[in-house]
Amino acid sequence: MSLYEQLLAFGVTIVIGIGAAFLYDFYRVIQITARLKKWRLHIGDLLFWIALTVLVFGALLLGNMGEVRWYVFLGIIVGTLFYQKLLARAGFIFWQKCFRFGGWVLRATLAPFAFTWQVLTWPFRFSGKVTRILKRRFASKRSGHTPDGEGIE
Repeated sequence: MSLYEQLLAFGVTIVIGIGAAFLYDFYRVIQITARLKKWRLHIGDLLFWIALTVLVFGALLLGNMGEVRWYVFLGIIVGTLFYQKLLARAGFIFWQKCFRFGGWVLRATLAPFAFTWQVLTWPFRFSGKVTRILKRRFASKRSGHTPDGEGIE
């Protein structure tokens, strides 16, 4: 491998490190948004790191034929540190805004369906309430008590 190819491969590993850190911010926003419980957090961590390992390995296959040398680890570390020092805040805000926008789109998409459901089920909900009220009234008359708890005299 020539010096140029090695420098290019090192640059690719730096980009892989930046991308990995960017994806980690994505996962952090998911954790915060979903408020994961402890056991779900551990499962999520495991799945995230497995997926990230597969992605990094795939990127290494494309970038430098899958060779893993010391400069690969150094490049990933340098890329991650670069991201953490200079880009982490912007990346985190980017993912937060993406999630907010996605939530807004989801709510806007589902709102007509929710409204239609409310309109269609209103007669059933109303009749259920009326039935419960009538049951209480008839049950209280049979037992000799009024709905407010006092006896009939």
